[in-house]
Amino acid sequence: MFVKKLKDMLKNLITRLFLHQEAAIKTPEPGLPDEQRLYCIGDIHGRYDLLQALHALILEDSKHYSHPVTVVYIGDYIDRGLPAASTNNAYDYSM
Repeated sequence: MFVKKLKDMLKNLITRLFLHQEAAIKTPEPGLPDEQRLYCIGDIHGRYDLLQALHALILEDSKHYSHPVTVVYIGDYIDRGLPAASTNNAYDYSM
C-alpha cells in the first residue's frame, strides 16, 4: 500500500513539474527589432590587420544607417605573436 501511494505521489509530481509546464513556458522568438543592425565578428586570433579591414567595411556599410548599430565579438581575440597586442588594444577601443 505504501509503495503504491509513493508511486502515485511521484507520478503526480513528475506530471506537475514536467508535462504541464511546457504549455505555460513561452519561448521568445529569436530576432532583432527592425530598426536594429547587428554585426558579429568571429575569431580574430590576433589578426589586427584583418580586424581593421573589417571595421572599415562595417563603417562603410552602416554610414547611412540612422538606427542603432551593434558590433559583437564572438570567439578568440588574440592568439600569439606580435600583432596580438594591437588587436587587444583595438578591442578595448571598440568597447
